[in-house]
Amino acid sequence: MTQRKTSRTALPTPEQVQERVSRAVRAGIDRFGSESQWRHIQEECAELIVAINHLVRKKASLDDVADEIADVILCMGTARLLAGQHGVDRRVLTKLARYEERLGLVEQRE
Repeated sequence: MTQRKTSRTALPTPEQVQERVSRAVRAGIDRFGSESQWRHIQEECAELIVAINHLVRKKASLDDVADEIADVILCMGTARLLAGQHGVDRRVLTKLARYEERLGLVEQRE
């Protein structure tokens, strides 16, 4: 019996993935326009909602949901750029701090 060789390619670093996403996001906005991209974001978010509903009702698998999550993650790169990266990042940090407080990960501010 011969052993089958598996080829493993190295996964890109998070920074490399982010660079590819940024490049694709900008190209999508340039090619299709911002209104089209907002509509695409709506569609992908709706598909994720449907997939989660199906998962809860045992009509979909985690793989199905993972596919939709991947689409939404890519779309969030577009949404972040369209809405203004720095403003979105500030709001993410504010909401993260509140969430950390609720979880007891940091002391609550007074």
